[in-house]
Amino acid sequence: MANLVGRIVTPKIEDAVYKLGDKLEERLAKLIKAEAEKKVGEPIQLDNLINMVITDVGGVLDDSEVAPANNQPSIHITVGPVAEGVKTLEDAAHSPTDTNLTTPQPGQNTNFTHHHLSPVDEDGSPHEKEGELLHEEVCHASVPDVEASNVIAETRKSKRTRILPPLFNDYQCDPKIKAFSREGTLTTTSNNIDEIYMAMRERAGDSRVYTVANGMSVTTDELNEIVDRNQQMTPKVMDVLMYYISLDRNRKGSHQSKIAFYDTNFSALLMKQHGRLTKTAIKDRHRMKYDEAVVKHFIGGSTPDDVYDCIYFPFFIDKQHWVGVSLDLSRGAVQILDCNHGFRSESMMKKDITPITVVVPHILATTTGNKSADARKPYQMVRVNCVPHNSNSTDAAATTVLLIQAHAANGADGVKDVTPETISSGAKHLAVLVYHDITHV
Repeated sequence: MANLVGRIVTPKIEDAVYKLGDKLEERLAKLIKAEAEKKVGEPIQLDNLINMVITDVGGVLDDSEVAPANNQPSIHITVGPVAEGVKTLEDAAHSPTDTNLTTPQPGQNTNFTHHHLSPVDEDGSPHEKEGELLHEEVCHASVPDVEASNVIAETRKSKRTRILPPLFNDYQCDPKIKAFSREGTLTTTSNNIDEIYMAMRERAGDSRVYTVANGMSVTTDELNEIVDRNQQMTPKVMDVLMYYISLDRNRKGSHQSKIAFYDTNFSALLMKQHGRLTKTAIKDRHRMKYDEAVVKHFIGGSTPDDVYDCIYFPFFIDKQHWVGVSLDLSRGAVQILDCNHGFRSESMMKKDITPITVVVPHILATTTGNKSADARKPYQMVRVNCVPHNSNSTDAAATTVLLIQAHAANGADGVKDVTPETISSGAKHLAVLVYHDITHV
């Protein structure tokens, strides 16, 4: 019984006390006092007292006294009429109750039957207040529809600091992937090289003459041949490309090896010095002096004995075929980067390169001041065998420049990537190095 009383009375009283505590306290005190005085000597009917308390609480919670908060629609949840045959709380405890409570959904009209409990007079008859009779009122409580909107709400922004996953902390791009870049300009990669090259070529125009960074004057038609490859590349264009790959290497920062790139004039210089050497008696060759213009090509530091580790330059065989030459001064070897081994046999290639293998040790010994006989022994010629084969003679020039660039960066492993399939993209990379200067893109 106590639990049933608590379930019926407690919610109403707690709500009334919270909102109108003082007024409720005063009215309940008066009501209980009046009933106690009238019923002196008689047992108080608990049922009637509870009904009166509920009635009084219902009056306290009148809509005119308590306004819904925040202008939200109020849903009146009220106590329905006492079921027939229920005279005591014990009967009420065994009477059926509707416990199927559901939460109203958006857009759903929910009807609640709202019974106002009229006060009871002293004689037990219903009290009519200002002509108001006991009535049943249906209150329509509706939950407002959620407004449909196609506007996407603003995404919540996290305040957590973004941390790069440990996997990428020391990630480095494969050095075999060549991406030529210049500070402050567009970066060219294998994905956009066609677009960048065509934009620069169109901007450079047709049949125009430009003076490039090494002071040479070249026409746009000559530059176009780097990519078109319809004819043999001229030594002038080759010199321009050698200058720009050297410039590109210097722009990319410091390197462990001291490497120099020279143009076709360097091979002509070596041939001239070899002519002088052969005209000198063998016993007097160690006394030969070389001009400063020759010696400076070998010095890579501030002192004469601080020479380059490796020197690269192109070599034009019989004005028919381009190959790359690598002077490995630290190992005493001359390496040949040739994309078409069938053009020159091994013996014929040695004959072409012998002047270089003989004169370079003499120049280097004189430069460093090494007077030993071993220092003047001819270098060994080595043909790099892992170079992919390309028999197209008009591809040889661009291929030679790319082979030199790849070998300087990654040695023998680097040249494996310079294949006939990659020559088109590689030639555009070379052309873009020049176009960067003349088009200022």
